[in-house]
Amino acid sequence: MIILKCSKCKEQLEVDNGFAGGVCRCVHCGALSQVPLQATVLDAKGRPTAPPPMAKPVIAVVEAELTIAPTRRSTLSQKRQGTLAIILLAVAVLLAGGIALLAMKHFRARGNEPDGGKPVGTTHEASPIVDVKGPALVGMAITGKSVGYLLNVGSSMSGVLDYAEVGIRESVKRLDKTEFVVLPWRAGEMDEKAQPAFPKTGLAAGGGKAAELAEWFNTAPLADARDPELAAREAAKRGAATLVLVTRNDLDAADVDRLLGKVQGVTWMAMAIGHETSKTDDYPQLVRLAGGDKKAVTVVSESDLKAYLDNAGN
Repeated sequence: MIILKCSKCKEQLEVDNGFAGGVCRCVHCGALSQVPLQATVLDAKGRPTAPPPMAKPVIAVVEAELTIAPTRRSTLSQKRQGTLAIILLAVAVLLAGGIALLAMKHFRARGNEPDGGKPVGTTHEASPIVDVKGPALVGMAITGKSVGYLLNVGSSMSGVLDYAEVGIRESVKRLDKTEFVVLPWRAGEMDEKAQPAFPKTGLAAGGGKAAELAEWFNTAPLADARDPELAAREAAKRGAATLVLVTRNDLDAADVDRLLGKVQGVTWMAMAIGHETSKTDDYPQLVRLAGGDKKAVTVVSESDLKAYLDNAGN
């Protein structure tokens, strides 16, 4: 039996030894009181004597237990804080990356324009291709009194041939008084039979023939196209002073040697439809064909070409 006084009303309470070290509720006032760890010893008159001091090993154990709990709670709290910090850092990195990508896209559309240039149109996605006044092909000024467009229609043009055709048609609209001829070509087709061409003979006047050219592209037997050498010789024979080669890949050195050797007295230019990262230096043979003049070779990506033509109203 353990005897103690209520911490509030000071009435004497008696509790079973099983409550040692716990708490009990006063039957008089209802207050909670701490129960001693040891049973109360009664003297000869039945009065409680002072309890003996608790052994140090017991105190040491209790102190050890009391100091362990806060340490565990502190460790768990630190772990939670560390996890939260990692989550917040990851969110911040993702947000920063998204903002950077948006900024790069914005400045790519606006920052690549040379001084004094302007993108064509404003109703579609901005194109980095800069428009020029007068006869031109997708932002590249064309010189000469007459033009021969030599269009590659081989398998390498799969996926971009339609864009190339529209680009030539838009160029023809801007020729005004400059005459032109369009001849398709395929590498290695050396049979010198008649090949498709617009117009069928001679040269056509620029500007008003754009609609007829669009219809011709839809019906022409492009499978009968010949080698670029034969197409170039035919264009020069008709009187084209400037020959513009439209292709996707760079030419072989042997092909350039044949073109320069067999077709003389003309000015060579070229348009290459490359990839997003393509540049003029990736087409050394086309530059050589143009007499080393990089300004006579324009390289556009498929996406930039599409944006340019969309802005032009196609």
